[in-house]
Amino acid sequence: MMNRRRLLFTSAIAALALVGSGCGDAGTSSGVSTVTVTASTMTSSSAVPATTAPTDQSGPTDQTGTVDAARYQQEGGYFFVSPSGKFHCGIISNRDGRRAAAGCHGKTQPVPPRPASCPQSVGWGRGLQVYSDGEVSFVCTGGVIYGPGTGVEPPALDYGRRLSATGFTCTTATSGVTCKSDASGHGFTIADNTNTTF
Repeated sequence: MMNRRRLLFTSAIAALALVGSGCGDAGTSSGVSTVTVTASTMTSSSAVPATTAPTDQSGPTDQTGTVDAARYQQEGGYFFVSPSGKFHCGIISNRDGRRAAAGCHGKTQPVPPRPASCPQSVGWGRGLQVYSDGEVSFVCTGGVIYGPGTGVEPPALDYGRRLSATGFTCTTATSGVTCKSDASGHGFTIADNTNTTF
């Protein structure tokens, strides 16, 4: 008798679940629903799309965390965005009458007073750069120097990764972006709230 009641109860629950699943406006469903029926309980759950953790976008590296520079090469330079998106950086060889350098554009502080050599008609202090001879300076420009100029966003250089090309090395960390001249050892670290030169 008990087994027969359980069977009838289970059948009734299953029938209600089937009728209930047919009700409602199919056009307003926000997800996939599943119904689970057991002899003593009925539960309902909504399928939730799986999410994945962010993945490393820099590509393969060697044992030191150095990435393949070819992945970042565009328009005669090597360009990347910091993981935070706050800095656009690049390593450029001699081009457009400019010396080879590595640098980053982005808001930082503190910024020294504008020197007389930087005209009022252009931007001052929104970035740092280092030249192959080791000279480090704030950026004085009316346009983008450390970007491909194609309108295509360069890839991010993930935290802890290193990009080395044409005698310069840039690395990223949660504390900022560091670029240096391999020959002189001089360079800079830039972040939104701080910057240092060495």
